[in-house]
Amino acid sequence: MTAPAVRPLRKKTPFGALYTRTKEVEGVLLELLFLPDDAVVARCEIPSKDLIGYVPSECLVYLVRTRFGSSNQVQESIFGILAERVRQRLPRRTASDGAAISLSRSNIADEVFNQFVTMLMADRAKYDERLDALETCFDKIIKLRRVDATRGALRRHERYPVLDMDDSTGEVSKDLQDQGGSVQTNGLREIERLARRIDIDAAMDQLPALQRQILHLALRGLPRYSEDPSTLCIAKALGKSDKTIRTHLDLAITTVISILSGEKTK
Repeated sequence: MTAPAVRPLRKKTPFGALYTRTKEVEGVLLELLFLPDDAVVARCEIPSKDLIGYVPSECLVYLVRTRFGSSNQVQESIFGILAERVRQRLPRRTASDGAAISLSRSNIADEVFNQFVTMLMADRAKYDERLDALETCFDKIIKLRRVDATRGALRRHERYPVLDMDDSTGEVSKDLQDQGGSVQTNGLREIERLARRIDIDAAMDQLPALQRQILHLALRGLPRYSEDPSTLCIAKALGKSDKTIRTHLDLAITTVISILSGEKTK
């Protein structure tokens, strides 16, 4: 039986040398590949670098990219831990006083997280070398993404329409769930058609944070929901129910089409 081996990276530096992981990351990966699934998940759940057995975020990126685990549950658990690591390194959505939502911070967090999920989805279809950097210096790359996102986000102004939802979870009420229809496919096509002549970013800036994030991921090609463990979807990426994703997407599509059609202005 062939011993487990760590897959090498493919991206090259401007001087032609292959990207390489640190010895620490390579060592931890070799340890993990010899452990059973439940032991790997338990290691990944260790929350602090100061604790014995902590798994570096670079290793989590590797495990997600290689679809480690013999079951959908294992793969989703590891992805969830990695997604939370990314969120922890993004701006908090609350203002300094903790009492209000910071709109610019919300934009920054959305842009970085959405880009990360989109790259993971692309990587599952075809090896995406952009993710190699996250296996070599995770914190540094996320920080650079934050800087890039800040340049655009701080220039935007948003307003939040009222939605009947749970503030802590983003879950919508049953009445709103029941309103979800089949407008999504045609709606996304209509947005793409209209966006050829109107700035879609300005329109999406008028959406609540969760709606904007869902629509952004949908426009990037992520499916709303999937039971296939190899398929990333919006519900899994954001940790929301399919009904909530569907309802928020319907509302976002309706609002943006209205704006792009000139029926609603800021």
